[in-house]
Amino acid sequence: MVKTILLFLFLFVPTLAQVKLVPHKITLKNGKAFNLNLPAEYEIIPAAEGLKRVRFFAKSPDGRIFVTDMYDLTDNAKGTVYILDGFDAETGKFGKITPYLINLKNPNSVQFYKDEKGQDWLYLAETDKLTRRKFTKGETAPTDTKPQTLATFPDYGLSYKYGGWHLTRTIAFSPTGKLYVSVGSSCNACKE
Repeated sequence: MVKTILLFLFLFVPTLAQVKLVPHKITLKNGKAFNLNLPAEYEIIPAAEGLKRVRFFAKSPDGRIFVTDMYDLTDNAKGTVYILDGFDAETGKFGKITPYLINLKNPNSVQFYKDEKGQDWLYLAETDKLTRRKFTKGETAPTDTKPQTLATFPDYGLSYKYGGWHLTRTIAFSPTGKLYVSVGSSCNACKE
């Protein structure tokens, strides 16, 4: 009898744990609409629209959101870092989207770091390099116009059309202040 009950529980417990997903229609300002399957009690509100290929975001020392936009899937120098500002909790939307840096080579990741002297820094990972620049709270364009290049990366490989090379670079700081950078290989399955 015990074996039968355990088998019965084993067969039906996974179905009890599954959340039922239902389609939620999302309509953008430009009229485009699509469905996302979500739990019934969830809602999605597009907080910012008009961006092309958003990758990562970080909260700045003054509380604004900085987001990287690679523009599209191609290897290009059309990328932008935007500031998302003026979030309205009632509407769930940002009131202002400001280009902070433009004409970037596939910007993928942005981070902020405060050094031991109290200086805030903005770190940016692009396909070919990692840079940092001094960050001043409240600025809408960089006051530090000469970023420091901390590292350069290989920026070659097969295009996405032929199996892709990994043009994205992701950065993160550890709690002790160590900086980590991910750099993918030049292809998905090859000898390098």
